[in-house]
Amino acid sequence: MITPTVIMLSAALVVSIVVLAKGSDMFTEGSKELAHILRITYTVVGILVVSISTTLPENTVSIYSAATGSPDVAFGNAIGSIIFNVGVALAINGIIRRGRVLDKHVYIEDVPVMITMTALAWIFSYVDGILSRAEGLVLLLIGIMYYVYRFRSSRGSMNKEGRAEEDV
Repeated sequence: MITPTVIMLSAALVVSIVVLAKGSDMFTEGSKELAHILRITYTVVGILVVSISTTLPENTVSIYSAATGSPDVAFGNAIGSIIFNVGVALAINGIIRRGRVLDKHVYIEDVPVMITMTALAWIFSYVDGILSRAEGLVLLLIGIMYYVYRFRSSRGSMNKEGRAEEDV
């Protein structure tokens, strides 16, 4: 039976999806504009700005989980996020675009860092079942160094289509 509550919840869901779609569009366009202002490629703005912005809620959950004695939730969130982003987000991008999606620098500079960071997290935690503070700091420092390097190395390398100059 369709009740007023079901109708209201359905309407709220539809409105939420519309608002999310419009917000995503605005966020994407704003990110592209930021790439132009900073003279960095769209890929790099995705790596440096979009990824950090969109993972803040899940990182808040992970930090809270770890701080309140549930590190398994934090670790599971990180692993699940990697699997979802690679297995779903990149897959859908490839299905929709059906062509070259990434600048060659992504394959040379970014994918190896992603694989290395994932492998290190696995090695650190697999050996003794614990990700220690020192190991966490190693991962954090590698991440910070990567972001700083990637930002500096991409400055001024964007053409009008948002691609690295060498890729055109």
